[in-house]
Amino acid sequence: MLIETGSLLVSPPTMPDPRFGQTVLMLTQHGPRGAFALAINKKTNHDINRATKEMGIVKHLPFEMYWGGPVHPGSIWMLHSKDWSIDQSMHITDEWKITSHEAMFHHLADGDAPRWFRICFGFSSWGPLQLDRELERRDGGSWLTAEAPDPESLFSLDDSKLWSKATQLAAKEAVNEWLP
Repeated sequence: MLIETGSLLVSPPTMPDPRFGQTVLMLTQHGPRGAFALAINKKTNHDINRATKEMGIVKHLPFEMYWGGPVHPGSIWMLHSKDWSIDQSMHITDEWKITSHEAMFHHLADGDAPRWFRICFGFSSWGPLQLDRELERRDGGSWLTAEAPDPESLFSLDDSKLWSKATQLAAKEAVNEWLP
């Protein structure tokens, strides 16, 4: 199965790892050194202002925080549309970028924000070929995959519907792959 950076990883209904039940991840890096992804539908009660206060930003930021994954929960990432970037932003696809730098918070405090974005703490990662092996499993515990829609289509959905929509996209792509 071919998976590319910018794809969605969608947990199947039978996901054996409870941390990832009904989770949608955006694959932001995939290559010989491994893979990196952010969960984008797991809203939390964490307050972004606790982190920004430590950076000297006193303006209240009204943005929600999402659980990006179990690795390095102290790291903060912003997955966002291509319409915004700073020098430290990294290209994912023609539609998507990712940023993790203190400067992003200063921009947000000044009202300079992408149109579509998620702020996540933590991330998910796999070692070399680990994700590829998981995707080859046939026991129902592997990730479903789908091409990510544009940021507006993805982030305009209510979080509670994102997993269901992503599951439908993955099913449609799988059926189209099997049909001549």
